[in-house]
Amino acid sequence: MKHILLLISILLLIVQLSCTPNNNYRNSGSNYNSETQISAPEPHTYDFPEYDFSVSAPCVFEEAPAQTKGKNLVSVGGFVNKGNRENFTFYQLIVTDTHNKTEAEVLDFIKNRQGGLNNIKQTKIGGYNAIEGNAITQGVNTKGAFIVKTPYLIALTVISPVNLEQKYNDYKNSFKTVGEPPLNSKDEVETNKKFDETSNRCFLLDELIEKFGCNVGRNISVAKKSAEKENLVQFMEQQNNGYNATLFENNERNTIVAFVSRNHIVSFVGIGFNSKTAMNAIFTELRTKVEYVGRSYYPLQVPKIEYPTYKYDGYFFQKFESEQGSMVIISKSVEMAD
Repeated sequence: MKHILLLISILLLIVQLSCTPNNNYRNSGSNYNSETQISAPEPHTYDFPEYDFSVSAPCVFEEAPAQTKGKNLVSVGGFVNKGNRENFTFYQLIVTDTHNKTEAEVLDFIKNRQGGLNNIKQTKIGGYNAIEGNAITQGVNTKGAFIVKTPYLIALTVISPVNLEQKYNDYKNSFKTVGEPPLNSKDEVETNKKFDETSNRCFLLDELIEKFGCNVGRNISVAKKSAEKENLVQFMEQQNNGYNATLFENNERNTIVAFVSRNHIVSFVGIGFNSKTAMNAIFTELRTKVEYVGRSYYPLQVPKIEYPTYKYDGYFFQKFESEQGSMVIISKSVEMAD
């Protein structure tokens, strides 16, 4: 969390940029090079493939000096009309690490420690939860946003005495997710390609509820029959903390479904994916449809760990992550954290 404190303090300063271009991003929208550092009004698109996003700004980004960048993963910015106090614009982008922090924890922290931003509100930018607000930086109007793109926090800032609202909106609306991280093997690439081509909408939110959510609260034998109708094959039974987990798999869809029961009644359903495409699709849909309700615990995990929790159509949703992979948890009730 120290990284976030540093990020917030930097957000409200006009940094003095070095003359060394940042080597960690790719500028795909200009013919800029290190010998011609001239800001241009046309958009420059900067790709950050290691963090899976791109952003555009009408200036040349340069990397902040080491003493200003601190421990942030990325700290870049650029000016339009630098030196013109009456009509300049400064654009800044910072990426910091939030590993070991849930999305809810990061959002709560920003709300409580927003570093001087006024009129803060929670919103969505590029489909991700974000908090934005305004401030005064050395007498100049400022607008900024924190985008929670787990496990990263991305800060966008615009400082300008002229037409700030439009410049800020253009900047934040340019934020795009550009693709998934590189896959580890040719086989995984082919598997995900097949998934995309045959059933890329098979497990979006409404389908999840229709196929599996309705089984929460039903007798486990009825839930098993429902799974068999989806061509899932039972392959394992597990027990933990008084729960029984009946696991099914579908190799074609690269999916595992678990009906977790207690006293023969299904308490919740977990749908796990080896496909990053499927998991990302679900949580992109979650961000646009559901209500964030806070943090809750995954029932089978000891010690307890808090997870961001959403509610939609009478069901609670968690994104449970472990060393084995990611899983969507669907339940009718959850144990909320304090």
